[in-house]
Amino acid sequence: MVTRALHLELVLDMTTISFLAALRRFIARRGKPSVIHTDNFRTFKQADSFLRDLLHGQLAEKIQEDLAMRQIEWRYSTDRAPWCGGYWERLLRSVKNALRKVLGKELLRSWELHTVLCKLEAPISDPVER
Repeated sequence: MVTRALHLELVLDMTTISFLAALRRFIARRGKPSVIHTDNFRTFKQADSFLRDLLHGQLAEKIQEDLAMRQIEWRYSTDRAPWCGGYWERLLRSVKNALRKVLGKELLRSWELHTVLCKLEAPISDPVER
């Protein structure tokens, strides 16, 4: 069974460290996904490389075996082909449109924006049930 859902995570910058922290928060709250689909943004590529180096170089053999059994498959969209990520690009457009309607030109503190993003997740992710 394939399930697609939207999870919005606020990060303060676009660094690999921030992305990995956001990924850890996601897994802690939602569980480990079997597949992550992303575009080819540099931060995602660096995070993937960092995780692969960590798994193959620095962990004990037993931990490596355990993680290999539960490994997350990371899939990138085709380079220079944004239409290949059409379903998530459409979700992002829905988020941006909702943010424009809700916020307009208002500036928010990070905790306020985090709250707004959490409130937008469910209706955009599954509009049929709302």
